[in-house]
Amino acid sequence: LLDATKVYVFSTSADGFLDYNEEIKVAVGTTDNYFTFELSTPTERAQAHKQEVMEQPGYKEYGEAKELLEAGKTAEARARLVDALDEMPDLIEALEVMAGIDFDSGDNELALATAERCLEVDDDALRCLAVASNAASSLGNMEAQADYLARYQELNPDDPATVFNQAAGFLNKMDDENARPLLEECIAIDPTFGKCLFEYGMLLLRTGDLEGAKATLEKYLG
Repeated sequence: LLDATKVYVFSTSADGFLDYNEEIKVAVGTTDNYFTFELSTPTERAQAHKQEVMEQPGYKEYGEAKELLEAGKTAEARARLVDALDEMPDLIEALEVMAGIDFDSGDNELALATAERCLEVDDDALRCLAVASNAASSLGNMEAQADYLARYQELNPDDPATVFNQAAGFLNKMDDENARPLLEECIAIDPTFGKCLFEYGMLLLRTGDLEGAKATLEKYLG
């Protein structure tokens, strides 16, 4: 007969599983003293937690939107993202995906508005900074484009696109001397980055390094 005035604490552990602790207080007069504990691996616990999160309002609609997007149903996916944001207005994942959809649609004004809404929630959201920079550029707002790009580059200095944009500033001024180390840095980060390979090949060609230009442009074409 268990003592109903006490709280029994059970601690269970096994290799490869998360430790399990449970407090049990039995009913008065009970003779039932048999308990079963089900242990979970870290992976199982993470999957269960993810499933719990995705079933919450907002995340549920966001998950459905991603499935629609993967199926190529962009309009339907955006509609579900709107539903997700109605449930959870600061769901940054939904805002990032929506900003990308709006930019890909060619509606730069809408894309910029969505990206700015996203950045109000998280001013370090890289995907939204990229959309805002590109959309502002397409709209001819170069001051805003430069601001968004600078913020993006500060947060993501090792992105080859960031380094290329810095090199492009010098290339536009016909300044090969300062562009060259940036293009080399870009290729070191990502040897397959097409824009850097092409511009570096053309730079080598301009400076008379025909063999280097040929090898670089072959990589670009290959």
